[in-house]
Amino acid sequence: MGHPADLGGAVYRGAVIIAQLWRRALLASGPEALQRTQHALQPVSLVALLTTLVLLFGFQGDQIIAKPLVIALLAVPILIQVYLNAGWPIG
Repeated sequence: MGHPADLGGAVYRGAVIIAQLWRRALLASGPEALQRTQHALQPVSLVALLTTLVLLFGFQGDQIIAKPLVIALLAVPILIQVYLNAGWPIG
């Protein structure tokens, strides 16, 4: 059996491919179908994101406490990106 990371990468790529195929099928049905699906999945995606964050911090809490400088080096560029993206004019 291969390395566990190989399986994770395959699952991730498979999920992206399936999502793109689903998106194409929805767009073929009309943009309203895609918008309805996005609206229906919005609460699910929010819960999934929050669950991911809780699990990440729950399993990696010791590392976060042990290496605050590494966390800061990761967090600062992400915060900058979020602020720039949020402030960037659309259109």
